[in-house]
Amino acid sequence: MGKFAETQYECAQCKLSYEPEPGFFFGAMYWSYAIIVAIIVTMSVAMNLLGLFDYAIVSIPVAIVVFLPVIFRYSRMLMLYVVYPAMYRDLYSKKP
Repeated sequence: MGKFAETQYECAQCKLSYEPEPGFFFGAMYWSYAIIVAIIVTMSVAMNLLGLFDYAIVSIPVAIVVFLPVIFRYSRMLMLYVVYPAMYRDLYSKKP
C-alpha cells in the first residue's frame, strides 16, 4: 500500500490535481476530529450498555490508534468529495 501519509498528486487518467492549493488537506484535520469524536461517543455508549465502561479508558484510545490510517484516509477523501466540488462548482457546472 505504501507509506502512511503517501498520497497521489493527480489522477493518472484525467490529470485532475488532488491538492488544488497548498495546505488544502489541513482542513481534513476537522474531518478527522469529527470521525474520532464519533468513535469515542459510539464506543462510550456501547461499552456503557454492555456494562464495560470501566475498560473504556484503555479500549477507546487503542481503537483510535488502530483505526488511525483509516481515519487519515477517510478524512482526506471527505475533504476531496465535499469541499473540492464546492470550491470549483463554477468550473464543473459548465455544460459542453
